[in-house]
Amino acid sequence: MAVLRISLFGVLAICFASLTLANAPDVSERPVARPGSTPPPSLERLIESTKFDGDLGVALIDLSTGAVVETRNQNMPFAPASVTKAITGIYALETLGAEFTFDTQVAMVGDLIGSTVQGDLILIGSGDPTLDTDDLAQLAQSVKAKGITRVTGRLLYYGSSMPQLRVIDASQPSFVGYNPALSGLNLNFNRVYFEWKRVGSNYQTTVDARSEFHRPKVSIARVGVTDRSGPLFTYDNRNGVDHWNVRRNALGNGGGRWLPVRDPARYTAEVFRSLLRTSGIEIGALANVTQFPSHVPLAAHKSAPLSKIVEDMLKYSTNLTAEIIGMRASQTSGPVASLSASAKKMQDWTRANLGMKTALFVDHSGLGDKTRITPADMVRALTAKFGRDPSYVERLKPIAVRDWQGNIDKAARHRIQAKTGTLNFVSSLAGYLNGEDGRNFAFVIFSQNMDQRRATQNPNIEMPKGARTYNTRARRLQRSVLTRWAELTDLR
Repeated sequence: MAVLRISLFGVLAICFASLTLANAPDVSERPVARPGSTPPPSLERLIESTKFDGDLGVALIDLSTGAVVETRNQNMPFAPASVTKAITGIYALETLGAEFTFDTQVAMVGDLIGSTVQGDLILIGSGDPTLDTDDLAQLAQSVKAKGITRVTGRLLYYGSSMPQLRVIDASQPSFVGYNPALSGLNLNFNRVYFEWKRVGSNYQTTVDARSEFHRPKVSIARVGVTDRSGPLFTYDNRNGVDHWNVRRNALGNGGGRWLPVRDPARYTAEVFRSLLRTSGIEIGALANVTQFPSHVPLAAHKSAPLSKIVEDMLKYSTNLTAEIIGMRASQTSGPVASLSASAKKMQDWTRANLGMKTALFVDHSGLGDKTRITPADMVRALTAKFGRDPSYVERLKPIAVRDWQGNIDKAARHRIQAKTGTLNFVSSLAGYLNGEDGRNFAFVIFSQNMDQRRATQNPNIEMPKGARTYNTRARRLQRSVLTRWAELTDLR
């Protein structure tokens, strides 16, 4: 896609669109198809054909003229799910800057005499959400390169640069890897890998902090296997260790899955100490610190620039990344004591800078289902961002248009870049349409059935009955709406 550009007239038209959206009816007049063409099915017909059951809200805006092409329930609040991350990306980039990076440092608290540190080492985190075991291994090698072979004291660790939270959303199942803890020291998206293999009538289990090149075992998490008919996993924390127990009849012959870590700062420090020892450096116990002692820097790891972090967050929809970059952006205007306080700061910023008049945020990832955005507010935000930085389109994920039979339309002469969002009984899509003729559109498709979500929500069940069917139908409806819009706007 070529870099999208917008004229002064387009900017004025966008401002006009923002004003007209505020007073538009919840259901717009039906768009008129091109003369001589066969009109595509109406929204009502698409809802009927996909057997969709719930609330649907849409908005489609022509960015070159400001014209409202189509809306439905534009002023109804919806749970946006991970579409929230598109707003968080804007917030972080405009607050911190595209070149912002996170640093993870190792320092010496004491004196280096020969090859021995007479004192402690300290691992200092700034919240890097992308740090992995391979990065820590490089840090350990950098310490070794200083000629250090022994530390007489401890490995201190500092993770208090960010609020330390045990979960993002307490209503989600405890065992899902997409609901991790948060801190100023994060590793492997704050997950450990649980692997099992049947050996006779029992199972051999391991828990490690794997990345591409390293798989150090960890002791901060343990997994047991029990015969029972109850929940898939149970959880308990004893003496700072995550104790998981899994139902035996769910394991089969073997496999693996990621489990969340509830004390990510200690987890990061434990893995780093293991890598130091593997590198031939003796060191003692772990100790958490909340204040910086006097120290001498030894080595540091710098993250990729924020522009790349945001791009990957939007592509892979990583909740931890969204929460960390959102909180870091909020910290630029003062201390942040909680995730909800940070979300409130982002909420105020979006109202002042993106024209989001009624948006309510409870987090930065959309994992919490109490966040609410109307289609009108979402399309206003996308319109405002396009006016300031058309290149943001490129950070969103390409979406394939399908024909009425569900086949990908490879002949389409337009591109759709958007952010998806999914919770049980919630499915969202928002982004931009770009046509071969150079016209650009911002769009939103929100769908939900909150009654079904509330009726089936259970912290022990990841996918309640009916959720998969609902979300499949909602996604089918999204593709049908996009195909309808492609035909109505003559983008094909």
